[in-house]
Amino acid sequence: MPKLRKKTRNRSSRQRSDAQKFKKIINMLVIASIALGISGAVFAIYHYARIQTVTCQITNQQGLQTRCGPQVMAKIEAVKNSPIIFYNHHKVTQDALADEPLIITTIEKQFPQTLWISLRLENIAYQVKQGEQLFAITVSGKQFSLPEAETENQTIFLENSQNSELLNYHDQLQQVLRYSQHNELPITSLSWNNPEQISVQMSHTTIQPVIRIAHWQRDLMVSEKILAAPEFADYLDQDYYLDSRFTLPVLKETL
Repeated sequence: MPKLRKKTRNRSSRQRSDAQKFKKIINMLVIASIALGISGAVFAIYHYARIQTVTCQITNQQGLQTRCGPQVMAKIEAVKNSPIIFYNHHKVTQDALADEPLIITTIEKQFPQTLWISLRLENIAYQVKQGEQLFAITVSGKQFSLPEAETENQTIFLENSQNSELLNYHDQLQQVLRYSQHNELPITSLSWNNPEQISVQMSHTTIQPVIRIAHWQRDLMVSEKILAAPEFADYLDQDYYLDSRFTLPVLKETL
């Protein structure tokens, strides 16, 4: 009897082991089937769910929304026929609008074939005049042509430099203009003389302070104090340059 009981126990153990192995195989087959199904679905979506319709709207500085014009639509339609998944629509759209004063606010996908793009008109930091050419520079540093000057934006006149040199100092130039607005300094325009210095035109005087880009705040503050001094009042309507780059600023007839 003991031998029979032992054989029965061994047979039961083998049966349980076989059942567990069979269960594992079934589980693996189920998992493989699910994975295969998901892969097939993703493959199908990637290859067959492609952008066919692009809808676009622009919000201006006043919050008004309008449909994107033909010029913008022609550029952002670069995303057409792209997969609706596993594709960087934001970067492609951003690159397509590199020369437009527009910022992407949202991009939404609507399965299976539609892309909704919302854009915002970017603020102009200043305008640049070089000879007869007029450009606008946005806050982020984008550049585009202007048909005519906009009175609400301050102008930077390029004399002996190129736009590419000016844009290397875009942040400092914005700081100068923000400082003038914050301190109610009546700057009307700036003249870019060379990559190191600019001359400043103001509404209350024909004297033009000359400041260094690298030390604009120090030079501008010195110029402010000199121009506001009572003993300097008789010079305000004369055509001079106030060179503030030195410890003792000097008046010059030419740069």
